[in-house]
Amino acid sequence: LSQQGGPGNFLDLQNMQVLAGPQGTLFGRNTTGGAVLLTPKKPTDEFGGWLQGTIGNYDARVIEGAVNLPVVSDKLMVRVAGAYNDRDGYTRDVVWNKDRDDQHWYSGRIGILFRPTERIENYTMVYGSRSSNNGAGLVHKQFNIDGLKAFGLCSDAPGAGAGSCDVYRAVSAQANARGPRQTGFSIDTFSETESWGVSNTTDFELSDELKLRNIASYQRMKLSYRYDSDATILQQHDVDPAVLPAPGQVTLPGAGTPVTYLNATLFKEVPRDNFEQITEELQLQGELLDRRLSFTVGGFYFKQKPSGTQGGSSIVYCPAAFTGFCDSSLTRYGSTQESKALYPQATLDFGVVSPALEGLRLTGGYRQTWDKITGF
Repeated sequence: LSQQGGPGNFLDLQNMQVLAGPQGTLFGRNTTGGAVLLTPKKPTDEFGGWLQGTIGNYDARVIEGAVNLPVVSDKLMVRVAGAYNDRDGYTRDVVWNKDRDDQHWYSGRIGILFRPTERIENYTMVYGSRSSNNGAGLVHKQFNIDGLKAFGLCSDAPGAGAGSCDVYRAVSAQANARGPRQTGFSIDTFSETESWGVSNTTDFELSDELKLRNIASYQRMKLSYRYDSDATILQQHDVDPAVLPAPGQVTLPGAGTPVTYLNATLFKEVPRDNFEQITEELQLQGELLDRRLSFTVGGFYFKQKPSGTQGGSSIVYCPAAFTGFCDSSLTRYGSTQESKALYPQATLDFGVVSPALEGLRLTGGYRQTWDKITGF
């Protein structure tokens, strides 16, 4: 899971650009399927800001705002933006007695623009966000009884007891009787995302025609979650089943057998994603031949690596009769990605050849990328 479209990414934007097709001969990392650029508003030399709030059902509360501060006129400017979003869930978990589908997140950003001279501009942006919720309120519909019987995972034979297919039918009937706004999970699901980062862009005008730009960034992200994909007290596909209902809290419908969970696995639970990322990019930009030739030449470096343990545990399938006794898997993983690239791009206006060709332009670019990915 990535942070694209995550909490706070669309706060106080200057613009959003959707670039179709391959990118990478003009800036940044190589992409073959297009790119979406989100550009935050930079500080300006005017004092001002904005604030807005929203209230709604399910105790929804949203507050967003920004303030622009000119500290030293045309030299040092600061812009601070923040957002807070809180809303109760609209699906009730009757096993865990809590709401699912809730939202709780906040995000903040500060931008500092510094112009020590007319030819030097330095922009630093620091951001952070945190999101936590009780997971999606999945609602169970039915099991594939014929498929379960075909693999011998349940039986309609007399005396099957907890192994009877009636257990699955009863679980589905119980879920359908609750309706679409109630559910009952075997694990206490959740999702938590934390991210923060800092970026710096320095522009140095070498002359009226040439500009040197350096862009550097550092980011951290941590993501943890649990989910119950079948949305029942049965352990059909539970990811990170670390917290389970109390013993005797639930029974197997259709069998009346109390469920005793013996496989709580808190020691196995670690973040799903836990990584850090650095980028460094140096560009030379220019406009020559009376601005009829514009070009960019750059070098790019990217590295992403784990900043801590990543992994998880899951129960891929557990027959209903053994709910609470099946052990979960244990997974630990990590990967490191490193990318280096060189690229040029130029646009020529043929008006440099003849005034009759003014406005006819040709753009060309090239990129060479060296990628290295290791993992376990």
